[in-house]
Amino acid sequence: MLNTTTVFDISKNKFTGDLPRGMEYLQSLEMINIEGNEFRSRVPDTICTLPNLKSFTLSSNYFDALDPVCSPVALPGLEVDDRDNCLPQEQQQRDENVCRKALSEKVDCSAGNCRRPIKQEVPMPNPPPSPPPAPRPQPPKPQPAPVPAPKPMPYVAPAPTPTASKPLPAPAPITFKPAPVPVPSPEPEIPELWPEPAPAPAPAIPPVIYQSPPPPPPPPAQSPPPPPVFSPPPPPPRFFPPAPAPAPQVPEEAITIPFSFEPFQLPPNLGAHYVSPPPPAIPGY
Repeated sequence: MLNTTTVFDISKNKFTGDLPRGMEYLQSLEMINIEGNEFRSRVPDTICTLPNLKSFTLSSNYFDALDPVCSPVALPGLEVDDRDNCLPQEQQQRDENVCRKALSEKVDCSAGNCRRPIKQEVPMPNPPPSPPPAPRPQPPKPQPAPVPAPKPMPYVAPAPTPTASKPLPAPAPITFKPAPVPVPSPEPEIPELWPEPAPAPAPAIPPVIYQSPPPPPPPPAQSPPPPPVFSPPPPPPRFFPPAPAPAPQVPEEAITIPFSFEPFQLPPNLGAHYVSPPPPAIPGY
């Protein structure tokens, strides 16, 4: 039955404390009047946003907080009367000292003038579907100017180049040459070893004798001239016969030493005979 209630009026009573829970489920409410009570604390937005609510009177209470959507000018089509409360930013409110005294007192629910919190939660109905937002018209996109298609160039086939046909050369005659007869390679000759002659003894060379030059004579010692000596006159000169001429020197004959070789014999022939191969056959001759 509460889901179909359109008017909720509990004005001029002695209700105190917070607003009762579950009022947000009264989806059909059009008018709420809680004037002349001792409600306090905060007014929630779940009451002000009921879909059919048109009038909400909460004057002459001790509310000290108000949700922004519950402001008198917040929602169009909803009249809100919040006079004589303790709202700091609203006009026509109670005196500050009166609000401080009333809000400092503890709420006592034993007298039965306030409601205890409900333990069991009431199932919340499904909210009505919100209308889809209207699509915003988008400005037409500027279309690019059509680009003229390039004209196709006419295709001109190149003229074929005349090529002079050349006569094919006559095939060369195929000649078959007989395979050459393998020629046996001659066996290598074994050189014969001859004894080398003994070298002739070299002639003895006489040793060369080097003589050092005689030392130079010492310089004459200068002495004072001797006193003149008076000697007797020299004897008369004597004549000697001339010396005989020297005999001519005969050159020495060169000494030659004859070389003598001992006779030796060649080694006997062992009987090796070699036959030269025949010359190769040349075709066409």
